[in-house]
Amino acid sequence: MKAKREMIRIVKSPDSKGILVDPQGKENGRGAYICPSMDCVNKALQPGILNKVFRISQNSNVSISPEIMDGLKREILVLIESHRSAIH
Repeated sequence: MKAKREMIRIVKSPDSKGILVDPQGKENGRGAYICPSMDCVNKALQPGILNKVFRISQNSNVSISPEIMDGLKREILVLIESHRSAIH
């Protein structure tokens, strides 16, 4: 287990922002934490995982599109790289 500050938070916003990376951990909404490693990111972003975490039913018209998943992955990779740079 890791401290929340060491993790990357993804949030399903209750307003029209949708699902986004929350680097500050301050956005309102249901959150999910991912450890900052490629293995964790790849597991978390598998099809259906975030839908389950955010309680989005399969019948819902609010499911997470592949485009949103790709955007989340890009943002997370940038955060991981910047975190690594700050450590070294």
